[in-house]
Amino acid sequence: MSAIVSGFPSPNVTWSKDNKLWDNTFKKVGGNVVNEMRLFQLNRSELFATFHCKAQNTKLSPPVTRTIVLDLYLYPVSVRITTKSTALSAGLPIEMACESAGSRPNARITWWLNGTQLSSHSETVHDNVTSSTLRLLPKLQHHRSPLLCRADNPKLFNSHLEDVRLLNITCG
Repeated sequence: MSAIVSGFPSPNVTWSKDNKLWDNTFKKVGGNVVNEMRLFQLNRSELFATFHCKAQNTKLSPPVTRTIVLDLYLYPVSVRITTKSTALSAGLPIEMACESAGSRPNARITWWLNGTQLSSHSETVHDNVTSSTLRLLPKLQHHRSPLLCRADNPKLFNSHLEDVRLLNITCG
């Protein structure tokens, strides 16, 4: 992030983070004063960090301040099929549940059975947890097939996490 200001006399330009001095290195470029703040290796704790840029050239007038609140895209940190693992009866509909936490924006959850994406599910979001409920009609040919719940952040590349359950299907 760069702050470019001008004034007479030349102002001091500083950055603070959460009201603590972060960067007070600035340089003169042409008739302007520039302070470039670079952020590297951001992590989850930086979400909503508040940065203030302050330009001040005299104690006789108040400083000019601009504020930036940092928003981040975050990878999901967990995904889990939460439905108890039990034998399923062929031909009897069942609902399977899956939850993912940590993604920003909210995770997108998809369900896969034996490599085929399923569409009969719904999603809800509460706080930082995305929940999905799949309506499944088990068939005998699904026995020992992998049922996969996948959570990903659609804004981030290669962000998916998966939980897999091998289905145990019995005759109804």
